[in-house]
Formats: sequence, C-alpha cells, structure tokens
Amino acid sequence: MAELMDFQSWELPACRLAGKERILSPFEADPLPEFWEHCDKDGVFFAWEADPNALFPEALCDAADAPLCWCGNLQPDGTFHCLIGRMLHPGANVPEGLDFRDLPACKTVLGRIKGNVPDVFAEAMDLILPETEKLGLVPDTFSMEVRVPSRFSVPDPKDGSVILDYYIQVR
Repeated sequence: MAELMDFQSWELPACRLAGKERILSPFEADPLPEFWEHCDKDGVFFAWEADPNALFPEALCDAADAPLCWCGNLQPDGTFHCLIGRMLHPGANVPEGLDFRDLPACKTVLGRIKGNVPDVFAEAMDLILPETEKLGLVPDTFSMEVRVPSRFSVPDPKDGSVILDYYIQVR
C-alpha cells in the first residue's frame, strides 16, 4: 500500500521533453515497465552527455536531471501518448532518433508517493486527486512520473519502499 508523503502546487515552466514516444493502449497488460526497460537499454537517458546544458533540472521540484515518463493526448478509444526521457530547456537540440514535445508553462500539482513498486504507480492518482480537489483544481491534459534517483532508485533498506514524484497538469 502506498501513501502520499508530500503534496504541493508547482508551476512548470515552458520546456521540451525529449526521449522515445509510443502510443499505448489501456487494453495492453501494463506496457509501461517494458517501455521503461527498452528506453534504459537504448541509452535514452544518457543521450545528452555531449550537451549537458540542454538539460533543464530546475524545471522540476528537487528532481535534478531525473528520468521521466510523460503521458497525455488521451484519445476517445483510450489510447494515449507516452514519452520516456528527460526534460530540456525550451528549443534545446534533440539528438537524432529521439522524439520531443514542447510544453507551455502550466500549473501542476506534485505528489510524492511512498510505497513499493508497483503500488506507487497504481495508487498515485487515487492519492493525489482528493488533494487536488481540495484546492478547487481539476486534472487537465497530462501526468508525469519522475524517478528521482536518490528517492526512487535506492529503496529504503528497512522496507524496500521507494518515492515516486508524480505531477498532474491542472486547471
């Protein structure tokens, strides 16, 4: 079981997300873990070693250079777009073979979800949405999982829990 450790409003500045993008279906058996593994093996998270100034670590709250998964562009048939990669400064060059999306500045909420994998993913929306509603806000067009290495990649030795940063665009 996961728990909400922190919740806050966050102004996301205009940025460029770059990495690998796929259209996924909710009818697939949880395609995200396989896609993350593919991107990791494909070197997507290290594509900016030649130009580290392209990275935009200060765009996210306390998440310097963390890998992320943006999901949005929900279609009537339930399919959605998923981009796994990194956050770049607006207009930054994108290495050949990678996809990108430019996001305008927008309001988001950020919830830090603590628990075991896969609970942090499965329960994130259920934990964040009630807090969002208390602020009089509603979800808009995208959500983002951000895996900050110091919180996500190193499980708590006591219970194996991790902390996932989960952003939801709101209006």
